[in-house]
This record gives sequence, structure tokens and C-alpha cells, in this order.
Amino acid sequence: MFILAIETTGKIGSVSLITKDESKHDSFEVVKTAKTFEPMSHLKNLPGLIHEAMNSGEDSSFIGMQDIDAIAVSIGPGSFTGTRIGVSVARSLAQALGKPIIPVGSLEMWKWKLKQHKLHSREEVAEGRKMALTKYVVPIYNARRGQVYGSIFRSENNFLKSDDSIKSNDSTENEACIEVHSGSCLMLEDLLQKLETDIEETSQGLKNKGMASHNNHHRFEINFYGDGCKVYESTLAEWKSKQLEKCLDNIEIDIIWNSKDEEYFEPNSELVGLFAAEIMRTENRLKKYDEVLPDYMRIPEAEAKLKAGLIGVKKNEKKNYYVRTATPEDANIIAEMAAKYLTHSWDADEIRKDMEQNPNSRYFVVVRSGKAFPGQAYRGESEVVGYILYWNVLGQGEIHDVVVSEDFRRRGLGRKLVNHILRTGRHEGVCDFTLEVRSRNEAAIKLYEEFGFRSEGIRKGYYDNADDAVIMWRRTEKANK
Repeated sequence: MFILAIETTGKIGSVSLITKDESKHDSFEVVKTAKTFEPMSHLKNLPGLIHEAMNSGEDSSFIGMQDIDAIAVSIGPGSFTGTRIGVSVARSLAQALGKPIIPVGSLEMWKWKLKQHKLHSREEVAEGRKMALTKYVVPIYNARRGQVYGSIFRSENNFLKSDDSIKSNDSTENEACIEVHSGSCLMLEDLLQKLETDIEETSQGLKNKGMASHNNHHRFEINFYGDGCKVYESTLAEWKSKQLEKCLDNIEIDIIWNSKDEEYFEPNSELVGLFAAEIMRTENRLKKYDEVLPDYMRIPEAEAKLKAGLIGVKKNEKKNYYVRTATPEDANIIAEMAAKYLTHSWDADEIRKDMEQNPNSRYFVVVRSGKAFPGQAYRGESEVVGYILYWNVLGQGEIHDVVVSEDFRRRGLGRKLVNHILRTGRHEGVCDFTLEVRSRNEAAIKLYEEFGFRSEGIRKGYYDNADDAVIMWRRTEKANK
């Protein structure tokens, strides 16, 4: 039996050929591994790596692509581009060869370390004392901004107390492990807190069983893997120091990682293949080529920023928003936004009346056009996404409302509205503007300050929830004179 294993979620791509060891029951071994030392070159080098892995020496003539029984591939999380490349190649091979795929998570593959190093609960004799050993495998990949893709796997505790001695309930070398945290994208501090909590609960459980007494010691061995070991080494070191300080006399903690060893940095195809072979014994994970998809564990950063309005706006969308004078037909949508975002608001009829009968009121709306990206045909106005209101009172502008729909914030539309009325007011001879803003609305205060507004007073408890109102003015040189 042969398994072709592909790993491209990390910086270094690799391919391994795995086969069943006929001399050992249900055991697999690595025939050959090929990997590239050129970071992030999966698309260019993956076909060559597959060819090199299949060319396994003297017996290579007897191993063809049709001899492969299954294709194992890491499906993420990891590099978004690398993951797509690996999954796409595996799907293409599986479709062409008519072979199944074994999808392997790039976090769960590290469970193999529990078997490879026999990191499972067992008895140990240390310095004449019985010592129970619990081991953890904690893969962490850098997800940026203090976040990691992380999992926590622990050796299964099967200890029983009998005749004042510690005995293992696992006489058959059970390599089962407990998924303390199966995997997610989260802050490293949160993952370490989950790990710390599990250690404390496990210690307490052993104590309740009488296994962590003065005669019986327990040791925890925690093994971190992944490029997060290097990126967040200072955080790990601080956490390690904290755990060592908390250790009781009858509990030892050994926390291990290596920020200089590539084995700790990169997932590899050997882990993918050997783990895939292992899970074939316990679960049916053989999939058709069209059933396997990447597991990004979160949307790509570029997509997240686009949804948040942090990228793509200046180049692609900025010209698709424009400000125009509001009409009575806009009163309904203005009233809806006012009711949703303002403490005090008028209904549509009151707004419409103010537009039509008050010569001093000025309403403007910001509109998203139907033209989504440059080069597309204009499809007409799409929707009103914000508005601004000010009154021209004796040459002074009193700004009352500045509202942008929540889904369209962080796109500079509030700034666009304020800038528009300042230019409009200048043409009408308005010398200065004033407004009131909640003292806790730091973002709005910062925006107004960028346009030259300055705080000139406070209205205590002005708003319904007793928030103070900051009175801000923008005074021109002409007005000061």
C-alpha cells in the first residue's frame, strides 16, 4: 500500500511517499521525502517534488502513479496561497488517477508526535519514586497580530490507584489522545490560558485520586511546535517562567520548544502521510476529489480588510461614493438612519417639512453608486449610506447630524460629508461652524479636529445616558478678525 503525502501550508513545501511496513502489523514507514529549500515556491516546485518522491531508488520502476492507493494532503490552516496550491494539486491527481484523498489538518497532524515519541500516559520510575507522566503537544502557527492557529493535544490519562502504587490502565500501549482544544485562530495568550487551565484541572484530578501525594510525583511535559515558537518566543518564555513558579513540590513541569530547529517551524509531508495512515485504522476519511476543500480557519486577511473597508476603497471604491443635496424623497431613509444611530431623531414627515419649509436647513446624503469597480458599466444609483445636516444661522453653521450606516464605516465617508458642507458653507459665506459630540466618541472628535474644530466647552450630562457633550467650534480667520 502506498500513500502520496503533500504538504504546502508552510513556507517549505514537501512531498513524501509512505508505504506499509510488512514486517510490522499496521505500521507505515517513509519511503522517500522531497522538499524545497526555496520558501513559498510551491507552485513552481511541487510537480518536481512529486516526481522526486516517486523516484525512490532501485525499486522505482515498480512504483508508478497508478500504484498509489491514496493521496494525503494538508488542508490548512496555514499559508492561504500555499494551502490552495496543495489542495488543488491533490484534487487534480485524485481526479486523473481515480484515487481517494485523505484530508489532514495542519494542526491535527502533530498528534503523530504522541505516537512517534510514545508521548502517552504511562508509569515512570524516577529516583526510586513512582512518577506519572502526562505529555502535551501544542502546535502554534503565526496568524499575525498576536494571533495563532493553535491546538492542544494531551496524552490520555488512564491511571488507577491500587495498593498505594500507581498503575496504568493502558496495558496495550494505547496512543489515544485528548483534544483539549481542537483548533482555532485565537490570541496566543488565550490558548496558553486554556492550556494552563487544563494542567490545573488534570493536577486536581490526580490529587483527588490520591496520585499526587508526597509519595507520588506527577510530571507534565509540554511540547510546542510550529513557527509560532520563534515568532512568539518571548511570550512563551514568560509563560514558562510563570508555570515554573507555580509548581508544587510533587509536580514537575517541563516546557519544550526549539526556535532554531526547522522541525519545530514547519509542518512536513512525513507527518501528513504517517498521520493519514494512522487515522485510516480508526476512521473512514477517504474522500472524493471534489469533497476536499481548504480549511483556512478564518477568511483571508485581504478579504477581512476589504469587508472592514480598510483596503480597496481608495483605489476601487472611493470614486463610487458621492455626495449630493438630499431631496424629500430621501426623508424616509434619513429618518431610518437617524432612528437607528441617534439618541434624538425626527420622523420622515418632520425631516421632509424641515427640508421644504426651513430656508436655513441643509441636508446632504452620501450615495453608493451602482458602479462597483473601474471599467464596469454604470448601473445607476444604488443606495443612500449616510447623511449630514447643518443649519445656516446668521452666517454660522450649526452641524446637527453626521451619520454613516454601520456597514459602510471606515471608508472615509464621514470625512467626505464634513468636507462637503465646509466647502458648501464657504460658498454661502458661513464663517464658522459648531457642533456637539459625545465626550466618549473619540473617533468623531479626532475627525473634527482634523478639520480644525476645537473644544470650547462641555455640557454636563447632556445625553440621555448622562454622557457629557463636547462643544466644538471651527473658526475661520475671517471670523476672528
